[in-house]
Amino acid sequence: MGELSYLITLKYIKPCKQGKSRLAEFFPLIPFNGAEPGIKGAIEVRTRVFIPEFTNLATKKMGFENSNKGKRMKTDDAEAYLRIFVYAVVRQNIRSEAKTEKLKRIIEDLPLADIRYWASVFRETYERYRTRRSLMKPARGFREVYYLE
Repeated sequence: MGELSYLITLKYIKPCKQGKSRLAEFFPLIPFNGAEPGIKGAIEVRTRVFIPEFTNLATKKMGFENSNKGKRMKTDDAEAYLRIFVYAVVRQNIRSEAKTEKLKRIIEDLPLADIRYWASVFRETYERYRTRRSLMKPARGFREVYYLE
């Protein structure tokens, strides 16, 4: 068996007032025997992301590989995947540019244990309710803990 890798797919979503956005779906890729890239696991979370900002952060700072005309991003780094995962969930509820920049700094500086905790909170909430709206309460908790209000 090979290494576990992670995939983010970007799909069309109804445009919002803030600009160009897509629906990001976060998947683990389960290794399969042979040279195949792997089988998609269950969707861990769906969230609205703002394309230029999100792809810039994912590819330049987190080391994701961009493929399929920017519709898929893949990595083998679990830590980078969890950091971008937490960033995307919290970011969809932030409107201020200053708070967005502060969120980027917080995500880059947080210890891995904190990132894992918040990712599991978001994952469990999404698994239970299956809506993006259900993620608003735990994301607000994150914003309150790290003074993003």
